[in-house]
Amino acid sequence: MKPSIARPWLSLLLITLVFSGCELLDETDDVQFTTDFELPVPFVVDEDADVPGNPYTSFNSSIEAARDPEYQKYKDRVKHIVVNEIKYIISEFVADVPVTLTSGEAKFFAKDQTVNDAVIASVSNVTIADGSGTLEASAEVLETIANIVLRDGEIHVVSVANISDAPCSFKIKVTLNVTVTANALE
Repeated sequence: MKPSIARPWLSLLLITLVFSGCELLDETDDVQFTTDFELPVPFVVDEDADVPGNPYTSFNSSIEAARDPEYQKYKDRVKHIVVNEIKYIISEFVADVPVTLTSGEAKFFAKDQTVNDAVIASVSNVTIADGSGTLEASAEVLETIANIVLRDGEIHVVSVANISDAPCSFKIKVTLNVTVTANALE
């Protein structure tokens, strides 16, 4: 009986399918969820009338991914994080006159960096009132933040703002809206 020439080609095709399928199988057990990583407590702004002109305020804290219960379930199996947007929520606003956030920045940096190494998301010329908004950030900034959170599990935040008038007070919370991909089975 003559050996068939198709048999080696079929074997090669089967081996190729098996090895390329391993990567596809790896992805089938992934879980993906969207959540908010947020500051543990909001920044409290309390500017008094003694500060003339353009009051300036600065606060710092850290956003820790592990504070999120869904992330906590998969923290050792996280493969990828995407920062969808950086949100801020203003609450408990009190002022005698309308107040404008003339410029505001959230500076994000890793624990082994300084604020001078930070990437920046910003907002400007926004009338302050209870409510929420989105900080402007480039795709590169969002990716840098995601990579730091993936590597360290946290990111430091310094919030710097100029406001148009005092006295005023309010709370502001910074939140990272993220999509997390993790291996569900390991």
